Amino acid sequence: MSFLVFLLFAVVQVAMYLSIRREWFPPLTTAAAGVFGSMVSMALFILAQGNTLAHGLIFGMLIGGVFAIATLSIAWYFQVSEMRERGDYAPVQHDAPVQRTPEPVPAVEEYYE
Repeated sequence: MSFLVFLLFAVVQVAMYLSIRREWFPPLTTAAAGVFGSMVSMALFILAQGNTLAHGLIFGMLIGGVFAIATLSIAWYFQVSEMRERGDYAPVQHDAPVQRTPEPVPAVEEYYE
């Protein structure tokens, strides 16, 4: 049983990676579903090995979250590299700060006139 749940975890990781790379769904939707699926499937894997519920939930969330973040990071890195090659990606460039000439300060005599 634990092998099947671990296989489900692997399928979630591959599906998340491919969804980011092939742009099947919006990245935020893919990330949210992938992180949730990773955490749930890893928690189920840990529980299938006979561990306690608390152990399965805590370590399932930790390990599943770490693997999901790693998978998303790798997929996003390669996606941005591919977009740069195609010319579709331009990093955000902020405008140079506007330098304004300070207004002249009136002389002290002008205040008393």
